[in-house]
Amino acid sequence: MTYKVILSDSAYKDLENTKAYIAGDNPVAAKQYVGKILDKLSSLS
Repeated sequence: MTYKVILSDSAYKDLENTKAYIAGDNPVAAKQYVGKILDKLSSLS
């Protein structure tokens, strides 16, 4: 069985806000953190 994972606009904005918040202290960690989340989401599809 195959599922399609859809990231809503609201969820995407939340990720961007999270990235911006973390980037205030550590831009590299922010990029890595959000990148890992997006990688995990894409692996679910």
